[in-house]
Amino acid sequence: MLRAVIPIHAFTVAVVLVLVSAGCSSGHKPAAADKAGRSSTPVVLKLASISFLNNQDAPLLRQFADRAADLSGHRLRVRVVDPRLGPGGPEQQVARAVRDGKYELGWIAAGGWDELGVTSFQALQAPFLISNYRLMNNVARSSLADRMLKGLEDYDVVGLALVPDALQHPTGRNRAFVAPADYAGARFFTIRSRATDDLLAALGAAPVHDFGTKSDGQPWPLEAGGPGIATGNVIMQARLSTLFANQAVFERLSDDERKALQTAAAELVRKAIVRTPSDQAAARIFCQNGAIAMAGHADLTALEQAARPVTAKLERDSETKGFIEEIRKLKASTPTGRALVLPPGCRREPHPATLTGKRRSPTILNGTYRYTLTKAAAEAFGDPATETLDEYPVVATWYLRDGKWATAGPDGGKGTYTITGNRIAIYSPRLGYTDTFTFARDADGTLHLKPVLPMDRGDQFFTAGAPWRRIGPSVK
Repeated sequence: MLRAVIPIHAFTVAVVLVLVSAGCSSGHKPAAADKAGRSSTPVVLKLASISFLNNQDAPLLRQFADRAADLSGHRLRVRVVDPRLGPGGPEQQVARAVRDGKYELGWIAAGGWDELGVTSFQALQAPFLISNYRLMNNVARSSLADRMLKGLEDYDVVGLALVPDALQHPTGRNRAFVAPADYAGARFFTIRSRATDDLLAALGAAPVHDFGTKSDGQPWPLEAGGPGIATGNVIMQARLSTLFANQAVFERLSDDERKALQTAAAELVRKAIVRTPSDQAAARIFCQNGAIAMAGHADLTALEQAARPVTAKLERDSETKGFIEEIRKLKASTPTGRALVLPPGCRREPHPATLTGKRRSPTILNGTYRYTLTKAAAEAFGDPATETLDEYPVVATWYLRDGKWATAGPDGGKGTYTITGNRIAIYSPRLGYTDTFTFARDADGTLHLKPVLPMDRGDQFFTAGAPWRRIGPSVK
């Protein structure tokens, strides 16, 4: 079942905060008692949830409120409110306000807790670890959830539920983010989280946290709709949300009231799992106003390689390391489902976004080029160039003309290229990704290419393993 969504996109959103007074009546003031000695006035618990961040969760929170009332015989009344906020991270402000007793309940993303010194949810932020909805749901209903929530006790709040929310894909305003090189120098909007900031830094991007600040991209769920260009097979973050209570308030509730709250929270998790969309359904929604690019195998490998130091940093915490290992085991036993098939007309071919400098006409490199890869060069380069040493020398011929390229031979390929500054970005439709090289030219037109890393080692050698000698004009 698809969730009800009111999409608000950070690229174009003009945020309007609805300020709700924090002076709602608390259920802990003296109240008239019934004949059995119980208060006849319902306990009112204000649940702080930021509307412009959590609007798609609003139906779930209303159901939670209704269910808590029913289970408590209407002795509990949960009111979902939009909190008063000052400058700084909005989710961290909600957590502090609940801890300090301004609100009785709170709802924020699990990834926001590390900014407050709570480390028990850090495993959920391990880059590219939770990569499908089935795995995210399995984590939320496993014993991991209770153990992660227990970490909130050190912050003087009580964890009630870890709720699966959405898989968030890297989404660009005007370009695709499919490889580490695409992030270099980009401004990426995210909610405050140390682990997310570390990942963006590892990819070469600059995180921005203030609404209204210009950005080039952000994590975004496909089911929230476009616009933009999302990378369909890269999950930048798996967003899970936390429902929690002020510890002192929770302890003052009666046993029945606490049980009602906990039961309603457990049912909230199950309802969130039911509303999880399929990848195909989410893609159809996004493609109504946006486009989807797909990262190639080399891109995915490069992303994982770039993110390894971030995971290693998280694993310095022994508890986080143990949680990551448990999630990996769950992942190994969780079916991944069918590969994403994009709706007609939705696919966007990725183009490099990292090139800086003035865009130049591709005609400056028009010509026919030939180079020879020798056995000695392959041995010097190493694996994978050495896998078929008996086939050397290998002669390659490339045709460049007006932004299009082709290679000679029965297995020849073709694609497009762009030139920015001293860089040429070569896109291969067959492989589904772009390789970028710096280039220098001799007086006779010979090209010397140097890979812009990270890049598949095979592409490095077989494309740039020898100078390209210009042997004639381009062909039509």
